[in-house]
Amino acid sequence: MEAPGEAAFVESSCGRSDSAAELDQSNGQDTANESSEEESTGEREEENRANDEVTAQSTQTAGDDKKPCEGRERSAPSLSSVSSSSEPSLWTSRGDAEVKLRMGESGMAAEPPLTVNQMFTSTVERFGDFTALGWKDGEQQKSLTYKEYYQACRSAAKSFLKLGLERYHGVGILGFNSVEWFIADIGAILAGGFAVGIYTTNSPDACQYVADNCKANVIVVENHKQLQKILQVEDRLPHLKAIIQYKDALKEKRPKPILLG
Repeated sequence: MEAPGEAAFVESSCGRSDSAAELDQSNGQDTANESSEEESTGEREEENRANDEVTAQSTQTAGDDKKPCEGRERSAPSLSSVSSSSEPSLWTSRGDAEVKLRMGESGMAAEPPLTVNQMFTSTVERFGDFTALGWKDGEQQKSLTYKEYYQACRSAAKSFLKLGLERYHGVGILGFNSVEWFIADIGAILAGGFAVGIYTTNSPDACQYVADNCKANVIVVENHKQLQKILQVEDRLPHLKAIIQYKDALKEKRPKPILLG
């Protein structure tokens, strides 16, 4: 049985920080928030129609005494008004905040909550020698047991920390489904960061938005094609410290050393 090959590391020209973060049993959530939404056209049209009606009412009585329009002022609720109590809400947009878990009185909803690391280690203890992942490499069928899978994820976590991953910062993953994708995903969580998937169809600008929004310190790309998207916007990613390419040979010549697996 053969573990996935070593990935190639591309140092980012944005520099590295001497992070003193330690690998701990993370309770981070596997999130992949990666799209920005514009205001709906329906809402804009509704506002435009409302403005047109007000304008029409004020102009059709020209020469008469103008009467003030009566209406109720509306304002968007402030963030502080959403949850005024100290109790955590069911959602948050802050990386370091707590959320209230939805629990039930019976069934699966009543089971005690577990972190990703707790669930993984429990599975390794019970099913360590069972096959966890299987994939095809050319004509060869390969697989990893739960023990091997967990060790690969821990190795990825340590590598991310060595490259400067900070707590509550993102690890962007830009590639199709693969064993490397899953290892990078869990590795980011074990290291105390956020695993952030990026669509392979994203443009360079869309990749930049996602990576900047999650404050990505590390971005993992599948191949040269995906690498080019990140390199085009690298100067607009202030938190980026390293880029990892896990398939194909590196074709980029960088000013800093390139480590090949």
